[in-house]
Amino acid sequence: MKMELDDEFRAIIGEFINETEELLEKVDKGLLELEKSTEDKELLNSIFRTFHTIKGNSMALGFEKLEKVAHKTEDIFKKIREGELKATPKMTDVVLEAVDSIKLLVEDLKNGIESSLDITGTIERLGLAATGKLEDIPAKGQVDVVPAIETAKETPDKEETTGPKKKPSPPATKPSQVKISEGTIRVDIRKLNSLLNITGELVLKKNNLLNVSTQEGLKNSEKDGTEKLNEITAKFGLLVSDLHEKVISTRMQPIGRIFTRYSRIVRDLSSMLKKEIELSISGEHTELDNTIIEEIGDPLMHMVRNCCDHGLETPEERKAQGKSSRGKINLSAYYESSFVVIEIKDDGRGIDPERIKKKALETGTVTQKDIEKMEKRELFNLLFLPGFSTAEKVTAVSGRGVGLDVVRESILKMNGIVELDSELGKGSVFKVKFPLTLSIITGLEVEIGTQRYLLPQESITNIIRVSPKDLLKKRVETGDEKKIEHTVSFKPDRTLPIINLKDTLKEEEEEEEGRENFIVVIKEGETRVGILVNNVLKQQEVVVKPLGKYVQKISPPEVRGASVMGNGKVELILNDNHFLALSR
Repeated sequence: MKMELDDEFRAIIGEFINETEELLEKVDKGLLELEKSTEDKELLNSIFRTFHTIKGNSMALGFEKLEKVAHKTEDIFKKIREGELKATPKMTDVVLEAVDSIKLLVEDLKNGIESSLDITGTIERLGLAATGKLEDIPAKGQVDVVPAIETAKETPDKEETTGPKKKPSPPATKPSQVKISEGTIRVDIRKLNSLLNITGELVLKKNNLLNVSTQEGLKNSEKDGTEKLNEITAKFGLLVSDLHEKVISTRMQPIGRIFTRYSRIVRDLSSMLKKEIELSISGEHTELDNTIIEEIGDPLMHMVRNCCDHGLETPEERKAQGKSSRGKINLSAYYESSFVVIEIKDDGRGIDPERIKKKALETGTVTQKDIEKMEKRELFNLLFLPGFSTAEKVTAVSGRGVGLDVVRESILKMNGIVELDSELGKGSVFKVKFPLTLSIITGLEVEIGTQRYLLPQESITNIIRVSPKDLLKKRVETGDEKKIEHTVSFKPDRTLPIINLKDTLKEEEEEEEGRENFIVVIKEGETRVGILVNNVLKQQEVVVKPLGKYVQKISPPEVRGASVMGNGKVELILNDNHFLALSR
């Protein structure tokens, strides 16, 4: 049922939701740390205060279900603080169930509906835990950790019975329904102060410009009008660049916001799969554009689950191989050039290239002739094809043939790159790269046929002037079609694959005999590819404008977005990540 609220109370509830979500993120991490450090009084007090705060705020706003769950959980930690109870894994399971219930209640509240979640079972289990009767608590399955990225395309093999359940409720996204919380981010006050200072400087320069534009101002100036105007314009340019940098920084958020949830997921999977798994996290203070952070959670979750299920062996298998019984997964983030890199690494069994070859031949994905020429990295890229899976059996965690293809598709939509590398017997590593920001890029303006396009500068390594005789043409038959593939020869034993965008984008132009062209070489890791263009013009900063939903459906994958240039014309921005993926 939709909640009827006035604007003032809606704003108050919005603040409550934001604060509660932040507290829940911290408490998830704190509960898992408490399992390892049961005598940590400061951590125990922090968790107690969190539930006390949620209880008090819920009571003040009249959210009865939230208050009951938080109050019962608070009672448990009060007794742990007083030494009447101990923080055990079974106790943590019960509390984590309560946290899940609170999250579901907050989610319904955020969507502006009265929750129909039945909390009776949760309250009962919390009550038994508070009296120390953990053995009387009925066994429950693990929390459902299957992410939305996969469940949207799958039908479960059987009805799930894990985690707290809620009865079907009205859709939360009806056009007439307004969400209470549309999503907010916290910005460091120092960033806002910096923005205020730059804005003040811009106001001063605006006044200087207005002064120069008057006859009286020119008369009183020691410099002539042109020189003074050039000076003010130059300073304006510096201030605008600085403003652009600071505004982008307000959108940047620590990636630790999503990293914290994976500790809980790994703990649940460890129990479900009967494996000993240790997750280490580093680089959680690395900042990434908030738009990416909102979307990257599910793809990362799938890769973490893959490491737990496919990557790591059982304790018995690890011991037989001379490894520690506890498998390790490392989740890290760091900066590399103008990219943020997220790495998920495990020390498990690794991926057998021969097994991929066998599966690829069985499914007819590639021919025997082609597979003999493929390098190890190219074989691993087959795992990102739709429906391709080397899992021997279907499990509750993975193996339905839906997953890595959806992961790659999601990452490419955010202009990211995903790579997989592995060594048999030693482990695997997923590497995901994203540009620091999606809004403003430095682009190289190029001419293809009669049109101008922009190529993102960050992936360009060099530009080569070539004559027609340098291009090696090869006719390739693909089904009923014939096409021309180009390569360029640098040395007798070295060639570079070329993508001819004039053909791809169907740009028409009369061929000029002997006309020189340019190849813009883009590189990422070991992958290189050349983009054949007619002319290279200039480099400039541009604002990326996303294509509309209708245009996105019909636009080729070679196009990333568009930008309005200084002359008022619209130019398309090419998707360098798509070209790199083609090369792979």
